[in-house]
Amino acid sequence: MSAAGPLRLALLGGGAIARSVHLPLLRAMPGVQIVAVADADERLRQEAVRLAGETARPLADYRDALALPEVEAVVVALPTNLHAAAASAAFAAGKHVYLEKPIAGNVEEARRLLDAWSQASECIGMVGFNYRFNPLYTRLRQRLDAGAVGALTAVRSVFATPTANALPDWKRRTESGGGVLLDLASHHIDLLRFFTGREIAEVSAMALSQRSEEDSALINLRLRAVGGATAVAQILVSLCAADDDRWEFYGDGGRLAVDRYESVEARFLPARRQDVSPLSGLQNLLAELPRLSYRLEKRRSPAHEPSYGVAISRFVAACRSVREGEGRAVRTHPAVSPDLTDGFQSLRVIEAAKESIHSGGKAVVLEI
Repeated sequence: MSAAGPLRLALLGGGAIARSVHLPLLRAMPGVQIVAVADADERLRQEAVRLAGETARPLADYRDALALPEVEAVVVALPTNLHAAAASAAFAAGKHVYLEKPIAGNVEEARRLLDAWSQASECIGMVGFNYRFNPLYTRLRQRLDAGAVGALTAVRSVFATPTANALPDWKRRTESGGGVLLDLASHHIDLLRFFTGREIAEVSAMALSQRSEEDSALINLRLRAVGGATAVAQILVSLCAADDDRWEFYGDGGRLAVDRYESVEARFLPARRQDVSPLSGLQNLLAELPRLSYRLEKRRSPAHEPSYGVAISRFVAACRSVREGEGRAVRTHPAVSPDLTDGFQSLRVIEAAKESIHSGGKAVVLEI
């Protein structure tokens, strides 16, 4: 196959995220051809194929898409309990994989997936932690790395949406991959690692089941110490509460806060209230002015979230890099980050949170 030809890609799964995000992005992306869409549900399959364009073949079984020799890469957007099996089969067939989170339903499945990936030495394995690419969050991480809040003490986050009543059946049951921990907490656990550069040492959690199984949860975490100093974090996630997605970082030098829905830039407050300048509100506003174009960028993006497009484009670029002989799929290369090891680390924390919930809230220590 010519290195100059389009990247031929199959979409595995025709659900809501595939139809509202993946298909519009892939259809509009130069140098990408969608050659197949696979979904067991005929209605979803036909609707997805209609959105994918005339080059896409409708297939009822994702394995039929993997058997197509022209398929070079796949985007896996199937129900959670099929993620690991589909991605492993894709690696065995020599395909690059963009896998929506979580990478598996449990850690045991995830280990087998990582083994399959390690055996496919030239295959990209990227996980859909797209929020890492949100411009708000990339700038927030830069400020944290530069020491904006001083020595980090605590982190708080909320990720909530009132969608529990509209969930498909499989998302309403934890045994089939549903529940708020896999759905929402997986993102914030990954972002906590991304923002702080630290792994998580200890987890305790509690959950509520209001409209579906474990559709709200509160997770308390202790981060691994750096230079003898540790920090704590708290994550609230819910599938039956008002839309919210925000972060707060507290240190001995101040506080940074960002709201993904409302902010155009993270806002800073100094550590001591008496040090807050009467002009601090104006200073924050002036810092936000160059970022106002972000609101327009959001409005133009699928699901009003620009990070989706950046993540998919990074995956496509990485696939092209391997195809054009610029090197093997290096696991730590920025073009393939976040990779499946990041998905595995997030899943380890989720499994520890589940263990804590089922033990009545006891803390679970994670081994290094």
